Amino acid sequence: MHRRKPAPILASCSTGLLLVLGSACSPLNERPGTFIEGNNNERLPVSFLGGGGDFTRVTVPVEVVPGVADFMDDLTSPPLRFSEATVAVDDSSGFGRMYVELSNTGGRPLCFVESERIEFLDAGGGVLATESGFIEGSLAIARSGTLISSCLAEGGEGILLVLLDGLDAAAVSSIRIGMLATLAWEEDAPDADVVPVAATVDGEDASADLEITLENRGTVPATLENPKVAFFDEGGGFLDWHFAQDVMPETIAPGETAVASLPIRAVSAEVAEVVVHLDWDE
Repeated sequence: MHRRKPAPILASCSTGLLLVLGSACSPLNERPGTFIEGNNNERLPVSFLGGGGDFTRVTVPVEVVPGVADFMDDLTSPPLRFSEATVAVDDSSGFGRMYVELSNTGGRPLCFVESERIEFLDAGGGVLATESGFIEGSLAIARSGTLISSCLAEGGEGILLVLLDGLDAAAVSSIRIGMLATLAWEEDAPDADVVPVAATVDGEDASADLEITLENRGTVPATLENPKVAFFDEGGGFLDWHFAQDVMPETIAPGETAVASLPIRAVSAEVAEVVVHLDWDE
């Protein structure tokens, strides 16, 4: 969540938003480019063998329950629909990741969509670990002038990415998520429009870098935060996710491009595609 100069207050929207990878109106790679109808995440093909270690991966069901904060809206009505979650933990370090896709199946856009608590449960229902965090999603300008990245359009799809430490992935039987959000009324699309356009590998061994080209198709400069990159195998299975380590240049003028990069040695297994999630200040 970021601050920008206050924007004019526009008429309220009637279509909807969360941590988002696509839109209800178009396939993932055909984003309309607005807060209401889409987002700036892209799925890009790229093929390489990562140099990471061995991971234990499990795919488990997700249960969504209401959050407890009385100033937020209950996100089980309108409902959020979750896919199964993938938990991937490095066998040597104990560090891991969770990845889950979700969609806003209600009739209203949402912002400040937050997983108030994420409980990792064993087969007997015992809590192994608890995490929390905001989703990644469409960027929107709130009435206050705040640039928000945790929004989801009506019918829009999203993802939730969580860092883990010391969790025994093999012991996880299910995940229970308490969700919160506020109904969106006057949010508008940001003036910058940064889009991932290509992913390539620079080099031929484990010391090579994954390079992602980003283009600003908007009308104002955008100062990027490090993009989040999720990695998938040929069958679409989630492998891992990381922050890109460098973005050059950090600020992209309208019509210009930048390159975000990270070493492929950070990634485990054979990668067939990536999903890039962007966040920026204007």
